[in-house]
Amino acid sequence: MDVLVKEGRRKSALERFNEKWIEVAGPMPEPCWCWTGCVDAEGYSRFCDGQALTMGHRWVMQFIHGPIPSSMQVDHLCSVRHCVRPEHLVIVTQQVNLARGLNANREKTHCLRGHAYEGDNLYISPAGKRECNECRRERRRLKRQLAKQGGIQPAGQTV
Repeated sequence: MDVLVKEGRRKSALERFNEKWIEVAGPMPEPCWCWTGCVDAEGYSRFCDGQALTMGHRWVMQFIHGPIPSSMQVDHLCSVRHCVRPEHLVIVTQQVNLARGLNANREKTHCLRGHAYEGDNLYISPAGKRECNECRRERRRLKRQLAKQGGIQPAGQTV
């Protein structure tokens, strides 16, 4: 049985798109439309409109505004990668998108695991990237443990 058939007709791409998001409170005044369908490794929505697989946020912007020039990107004003709410999206250059992302990262006060970026727990790499020392120590510990289990020697250590 064709899962796309509804009342004797195939569902449109818009109907299928609208079945794959739910409203969730986010950082903006109005809720995000969080994607419940396929999400890639970076957390971005993936949607097949029946012809091509694309990112959900790009698909909805193309549906509303028409083709997006290849030199342009769709930026999430809410910073929620799997949000597909058109009011939270804007078409910008890559330069603008990257600058906004860097500013958003500067404002973060905690790492992904919830450790505060402060005092002795804050490490700033030579490239200027902030890192959590607790997570850095855990990564080094896991690398040593894996090296012992696999007989692999971490770089810089001798037997």
